[in-house]
Amino acid sequence: MKNIGLILFDIDGVIRSVENSYRLSLKKTVYKFSGWEPSYIDIDNAKNEGIWNNDWDLSLEPLVGVKAYIFDAYGTLFDLKNPVAARAARVGDKAFQLSELWRQKQLEYSWIRSLMGSHADFWKVTGDALDFTLDTLNIDDPALRSELMELYLSLPTFEEVPDVLKTLRSKGLKTGILSNGSPTMLTSVVNHSNIASSLDFVLSVEEIGIFKPATKVYDLAAERL
Repeated sequence: MKNIGLILFDIDGVIRSVENSYRLSLKKTVYKFSGWEPSYIDIDNAKNEGIWNNDWDLSLEPLVGVKAYIFDAYGTLFDLKNPVAARAARVGDKAFQLSELWRQKQLEYSWIRSLMGSHADFWKVTGDALDFTLDTLNIDDPALRSELMELYLSLPTFEEVPDVLKTLRSKGLKTGILSNGSPTMLTSVVNHSNIASSLDFVLSVEEIGIFKPATKVYDLAAERL
C-alpha cells in the first residue's frame, strides 16, 4: 500500500467526548414525557439492574410510581401548527402572522373569560380569536375561516403519539387528555386520529366551566384518577 501521509480520526469518542451522550438521551426522553429529569445516578442504577433489553423500556424505569399520564390536546398530542400553516399559505406573507396571532388570541381570550367569570366553550373562543385575527390582517375569506375552524375537528396527531400511548398503556399506566377543548371538539379529533382505544379518558374543562390554568381544572384530572 502506498504511504500517502494521511491520518484519519473518528469524531465520536475520539475527537469529541460522548461519555454522557447515552445518559443524556435517556434523561431528555424521560423529561419529554414527564417533565422530570432523572439524574445520571438514577439512570446508572436502573441500567445496572441488567434486565433492560432496549433503551425505551429503560427510559420508563425512572418513572416508577407514576400511575398515569395526562396530556394536553392541542400542540401536545395533536399537531396544530402545520395543518394551520398549510391552509393559511394561500394568504401569502400573512400566513405566519395569521397562525401566531390566532393562537395567541385564543389563549388570551380563554384567560380573560376565566378572570371575568364569563365562560364560553372553546369553539366560541376559537372562533372569536380567528375573527379578530382575520380582521386585524384585513383578510376577508369566509371559506378560509370555515376551513380553519373545521381543522379543530380533524387535526392529526404528531407522528410518535400513537406508539407512545400504546407503550404507556402496555406498562399498565393510565393515559388521558385534559383540555380546554369542548367535548364535541375533543370527541371528533380523538376519533379522527384513531387514538380513542389508547386513552382511558378525555376530560374537557366544560365539566367545571373555567379554562386552564385554573387549579380546579387540574383537580378534575386528580379526581378522575
